[in-house]
Amino acid sequence: MTKTIDLNGKWALRWHDGDRGPRDVKALEDPADQRRAIPATVPGAVHQDLMRAGIIKDPHDGLNVLECRWVEERFWYYRRTFQAPALRKGQKAFLVFEGLDLAAEIHLNGKQVGT
Repeated sequence: MTKTIDLNGKWALRWHDGDRGPRDVKALEDPADQRRAIPATVPGAVHQDLMRAGIIKDPHDGLNVLECRWVEERFWYYRRTFQAPALRKGQKAFLVFEGLDLAAEIHLNGKQVGT
């Protein structure tokens, strides 16, 4: 029997500019760091989440795209916690994504599990 956990919905979104040291995914676990997160929706897109948060204007309107160029120059992190089902010996779990950015990295419990 296959059990599915739907991870669509509410996530947290953070960014790192890359200019202040190496990207440290483990630093994103710091509760103080999470205060800088904005609400995000999956499926979705960074620009949509930033517009909902009032951080950017619609880049498809007028010349707003010029004011949003900084978005493309950042590393973006979506984060969510969830309870995985218990597995019996020999059982496997699969984490399935139906669409990711071409430069995405997937981390689970602090360990990179995919790119």
